[in-house]
Amino acid sequence: MSPPTLGPLPDFAEVELGQAKDVFELDRLAECRAVTLSIARQFTRTLDIVSRDLDARIYDDADFIAGVRATVVANRRARVRLLVRDPGPAIRGGHRLIELATRLSTYIEIRVLARQHAEYNRAALVADGVASVNRPLSDRYEAIACFASRSLAGELVREFEELWLAARSDPGLRRLQL
Repeated sequence: MSPPTLGPLPDFAEVELGQAKDVFELDRLAECRAVTLSIARQFTRTLDIVSRDLDARIYDDADFIAGVRATVVANRRARVRLLVRDPGPAIRGGHRLIELATRLSTYIEIRVLARQHAEYNRAALVADGVASVNRPLSDRYEAIACFASRSLAGELVREFEELWLAARSDPGLRRLQL
């Protein structure tokens, strides 16, 4: 089996999760948003996100939230795990993904990176163990994305699992809904 190849950027709304094996090089916010939104609308089982502060320009988007919500409401086995280095800006900004997580806490869990990972600066998203967006520097929008590569996604999942196991819950993320 040959490795995935780099391809031209398509209309990401048309790219099928688990089907398109092309690897896409992204370098702009709009591209990262488009890929992330497409994946959020298509995942069926798992969505893992690690981010410095839940980048509001990507994850605090009404369409992204609607995609995540639709999946977890339609599939009782769906799980979303969010790892954040600094939840403060998201909490203070009323981030919609945090609001969704408080309402659907059975399906969406948020943890804060452990102290030993305080310098971690990658931003990544993995869906259903096959689709991924990997931004080596979370404050930049240069990324590698693929909709159907278990090998690319698997590397990120292994790293995510290690971070997840060491991470902790944050009381600021568990606000009581009245």
